[in-house]
Amino acid sequence: MAAKGLTVWCQAVCARGATGGIVRGRSWSACAPAPGTIRGSGFTLIELLVVIGISGVVMGLTLSAVAHCRGQAHAVRCLNNLRQIGQVVMAYANDHDQHLPMVEEPIWQKGGQIQWDADPRDRESSPNSFLNVMADYLNDPAVLVCPSAVLGYPRRQFAVTYRLSAANNRNGVAATVDQLVMNSGAVQYDYSLKYFNGRPYELKHVDGGQLPPRLADGAGPYYLARDFLERTPDGKFIKPHEEGFNQLFLDMHVERLTSGESLTYP
Repeated sequence: MAAKGLTVWCQAVCARGATGGIVRGRSWSACAPAPGTIRGSGFTLIELLVVIGISGVVMGLTLSAVAHCRGQAHAVRCLNNLRQIGQVVMAYANDHDQHLPMVEEPIWQKGGQIQWDADPRDRESSPNSFLNVMADYLNDPAVLVCPSAVLGYPRRQFAVTYRLSAANNRNGVAATVDQLVMNSGAVQYDYSLKYFNGRPYELKHVDGGQLPPRLADGAGPYYLARDFLERTPDGKFIKPHEEGFNQLFLDMHVERLTSGESLTYP
C-alpha cells in the first residue's frame, strides 16, 4: 500500500510539472514510468538511421527509374519529330516536280566557322533557312527541336536542334548537284552532306569506298537530318539520348544510332 501511495503521489507531482527530487533518501523522476509498468514503445537511434537509409535507397531508385522513363519518352518524341520532317520534305517534293528544297542554314559560315547565335527564324537575314523555306509545310516549327537536345541554335533559345543536310552545310558554300558531280561521273565527297540543294529526289548516295568517290544506288548511310552532337574538350561526343542519337535518312526512315558515317561534330 505504501508503494502504491508513493506512485499516486509521484504521478500527481508530475501532473503539476515537477521534474524530480528525493523522497525518503530515494531519487525519482516525476515523469518516469511508474513502478511495475511497461516502458512505452518507440524508435531507437539505430532504428531511425536504418529507416532513413532504406528510404534514401528507395527514393534514389525511384528517381533513376523516372529519369530513365522521361529520357525514353523524349527519344521517342525526337524520332517522331524527324518522321514529321521527312513527311513535310516529301510533301514539298511532290509539289515541286520531285525536287528537294534549296536550303542554306545560317550557322554555316564560309571558312568552316559555325555561328551558333544565328537565328533561322529571321526572314531578312536567313531567307533560305529550312524554317523559312518550309514555312508553308511546317504546321508546328517545334518539330525542329528535340526535347533532349544538347546543342542547337540560336544558343539562347533553340529554334533548330537538328543538323540539316543544307546546300551550304559545313563549309558555308552552297553547292548544287551540277557543281558537285563531275563530268567523269566522280563526285566530291561533300555531295553526301548537301542533300537539301534543290536536287531531284532520288535514292542516290556517295560511295566513299571508291576512289574517286562515285554515286551509288540506295539511301546510303548519310542523313537528311539528325541530332546535333556536342563534343568535350578531349574529343568525346555527347549524345542527346542514352542509346545514341536519332537520324532521318534519304529514304525517309528514322533510326537510333550510336555511331556511323554521320558521326561528326556538331
